[in-house]
Amino acid sequence: MGARVRNLICLHAGTSGPSTWDRFVPSFEELGYRVFCPALLGHGTVPRRRPYRLDDFCDQILRDQVLRELDGPVTFVGNSLGAFVASAVGHRIHSSHPDEWLAIVREFLAFKGA
Repeated sequence: MGARVRNLICLHAGTSGPSTWDRFVPSFEELGYRVFCPALLGHGTVPRRRPYRLDDFCDQILRDQVLRELDGPVTFVGNSLGAFVASAVGHRIHSSHPDEWLAIVREFLAFKGA
């Protein structure tokens, strides 16, 4: 029996795009992950619109055809906005299919108050 596929979904911050993850993808792949870095609403070639609600970003990720066809569990990693989206998507997935995700890794920039 072969090793189970490990999927990693990398979600970018609100002021960046999927290319944020370009320098990390080779390292993730060396660790055995199949990596996907989708553009969130209003970024890259994804249409812009207002307002942007967290549920809209979640719906976008959960409807993504490539992501829907993944074999094996999913780990999400998100930066800033991507961390919020990863948390919300993970909650939705866990609520209906607790065996289909492994972890959520959230990264927020440190904020130094005035």
